[in-house]
Amino acid sequence: MRVGFIGLGNMGKPMASNVLKAGYETTVHDLQPGPVADMVSMGAEEAASPQEVARVSEMVFTSLPRPSDVEQVVLGEGGVVTGAAPGSLLVDMSTNSPQVIQRIAATAAETGIEVLDAPVTGGIRGAKKASLSIMVGGSEKAFEHCRPVLEAMGSNVYHMGGVGMGNVAKLTNNLLSLTNSLVAMEGMVMGAKAGLDVQKLWNVIHTGSGNSFIFENFFPYIIFKGRWEPPTFPIDLVLKDLGLAVEEAERAGAPVPMARLAIERFKEAVACGLGSKDVGAAITMLEKVAGVEVRVPQP
Repeated sequence: MRVGFIGLGNMGKPMASNVLKAGYETTVHDLQPGPVADMVSMGAEEAASPQEVARVSEMVFTSLPRPSDVEQVVLGEGGVVTGAAPGSLLVDMSTNSPQVIQRIAATAAETGIEVLDAPVTGGIRGAKKASLSIMVGGSEKAFEHCRPVLEAMGSNVYHMGGVGMGNVAKLTNNLLSLTNSLVAMEGMVMGAKAGLDVQKLWNVIHTGSGNSFIFENFFPYIIFKGRWEPPTFPIDLVLKDLGLAVEEAERAGAPVPMARLAIERFKEAVACGLGSKDVGAAITMLEKVAGVEVRVPQP
């Protein structure tokens, strides 16, 4: 099977690498030449446009920052639909709007192209280790056809329902994780301000009921080191994801007051010049008010 991969960013490049390592002939495209060159050095083929990727691929994967990027790459001039053959499959692994991916799927179907949405969670480490959780929306038949390639990228692959339901699951996940991140930051700043050793406090919470994926990963790997750049998840994209989650909640008629509060806090972070920095940098606003830092001396 010939596979195409468009979008070689923080998540896309390691995912595409794992597809290539699994033995699939892989053609790649990205606006940045560096990651493309890296993939070519590993054995991938380079294509000059999304259209060219689609022309040589039975299955095309996209991993892009925003819904508008996906629409342009798939439906725009020189896009995937202009090069893909009838019967081919497009799998969008971006965090997308359910309504946008449903609209893309309807348009692509007019030319005989089937679409799945397959956003992921697990972060850059999960992408590198091929241990991502992948949430897939679309037909059962297309899902089963695609499953072996998805399993080259993730250890937990779930079929969530029709097109768009993968992103409903992903937005729900991100609503939970991103609101939790702010509470975790507040708790650690509170402990530091009271005079606790933050490493000892982390040790306690790590084994207690306050533990979470966010707590496990934000503090030892990002916040304790003050490592805001290069960002694993920039605050600008955090706002995009939370905004999409709130839009979906409104459409469904579900109240999400905590997510709305989180959006306001992250907007404050952007106003403070933190938009391009890692989501963990939001803690610096709390630290400034409290007059403490949640850091651990590095060896």
